[in-house]
Amino acid sequence: MPIVTAGFLLALGYQARFRWARMLTEPWVATALIVLAAGSVALGTQLAAYTDGPLAALTGIVPQVACLVVLGLILAALYHTAQAT
Repeated sequence: MPIVTAGFLLALGYQARFRWARMLTEPWVATALIVLAAGSVALGTQLAAYTDGPLAALTGIVPQVACLVVLGLILAALYHTAQAT
């Protein structure tokens, strides 16, 4: 979690210079990750009826990692905003 937050803080610091940093810190990134997590759970739940094994990660690991990245983005944005004021 600290690594993700530090990465987003770094991106927030380089927004003015690099296009990838601006794109990484836009709100649609968090939205896309939440949609990815929800879609992964839905797909994993449907596939769990037919198979086990590696597809079980779709209902557990993938959504958790996506939500942790979103949380890191939110924490970095809050910290960056607090430092600016």
